[in-house]
Amino acid sequence: MIRRRHRHQERGVTIIWVALFLMLFLVFIGWSLDTLFLVLTSQQLQAGADATALTGVQKVQSDPAQARVDGINIASLNSAAGDAILLADNPGNDPNGDVVIGVFNTATGQFTATFDNPNAFKAVARRTDDALGGPVPLFFGPIFGIDTVNVERTAIGLVANAAAGALVVLDPTRHCALDLDSNARIDITTGGAVQVNSYDYQAGCFDSNALIDADYLNVVGDVIFRSNSELTGQLNTGTSSVGDPLANLPEPAYDAGNDLGSIDLDSNQITTINAPGYYSNGISLDSNSELTLGEGIYILGGNGLRLKSNSFIVGSGVMFFLVDGATIDMDSNSYIDATPPDPDVHSFPEAETYQRILIFQARDNANAFNVTNSNSWIRTGTLYLPNSTLHMDSNARIDSDRVIVNQLHMDSNSVLSITTNLTDQGPKTVFLVH
Repeated sequence: MIRRRHRHQERGVTIIWVALFLMLFLVFIGWSLDTLFLVLTSQQLQAGADATALTGVQKVQSDPAQARVDGINIASLNSAAGDAILLADNPGNDPNGDVVIGVFNTATGQFTATFDNPNAFKAVARRTDDALGGPVPLFFGPIFGIDTVNVERTAIGLVANAAAGALVVLDPTRHCALDLDSNARIDITTGGAVQVNSYDYQAGCFDSNALIDADYLNVVGDVIFRSNSELTGQLNTGTSSVGDPLANLPEPAYDAGNDLGSIDLDSNQITTINAPGYYSNGISLDSNSELTLGEGIYILGGNGLRLKSNSFIVGSGVMFFLVDGATIDMDSNSYIDATPPDPDVHSFPEAETYQRILIFQARDNANAFNVTNSNSWIRTGTLYLPNSTLHMDSNARIDSDRVIVNQLHMDSNSVLSITTNLTDQGPKTVFLVH
């Protein structure tokens, strides 16, 4: 009798422990399921925020109102916790809004809400008490008095190379790939960006009152400013590199057997040449000489372009293609003032293919391009030197509508002024920074 009573007591205790264990197990399962649901919802909100930011930033500069509309529409195509992600419009650009337009400073990692020269779009995908979609409902939380949880995720999209075609420095590894010293100056006069593809920790080096007057300086690596050097616009470091904007431009075809030799002008000589073609020994002008060229493509080997002091080249519809190691060397007060091909004005067959390009240095030609003597000057057109270093020095000046180089080194009061049409510089690159 005593043994039976003891066994009944043991069974009762076991049932209690089993019941407690089952309750704890169910609590753990419920907590785990709710946790997994919240993790999934968080991931869904992040995906929605990412999509919204990348969509909105594409029009953040051209049409901010439409940028918000497009971002909100994309968000609604995504779902979180089984419902569409609903974002509230923010026409007043409240910094705490769901969609916010502003400026992202990559150097500090700070986003500032502003309509003034924006480069970024922030999206906050919310499932909170005050959000359009409300908070996230829990499955088992109500058992413990927790019916809902607030979850939100943020993304910031950056447009970092608007009008990157204004000036592109292509070298991906070089230290000081863009190098300005001693009052050298770059002016992007109609707005736009300078793009530096080098990932070096000092991809851009600026010293001794150097100045870059541009809306954006976009650098894959980083830069260093010393001794009163200055950037007037926004610095973006750690950006994506951009491809060569003219990578698909074919090199001009020519017959080396049809060699026109060279064009050589003596001192004080004035000559007009209307014979585009292949000149294996290039063009050389002695001091105080003047050369007028007719429209077409001048393919130059040998000396390339050599201009002695006070000599100059003029013309209309002219492009120089530098091959076989040819390059340019200009003495003091020499200048090139030839307008590039324009299919609306010039009738030769290649005018459309090479429109706006004044100088094209062959892709296998890595010799330096030197505009380094006092007051030498190149005016108008695009300079395309994809594998060459452009050196400017001693008050040299280039006025161009686009410059694409492998490296750019400027010194001693030299000036590079670019007046570019932002609408035809190709697509903008956008990416997430948060």
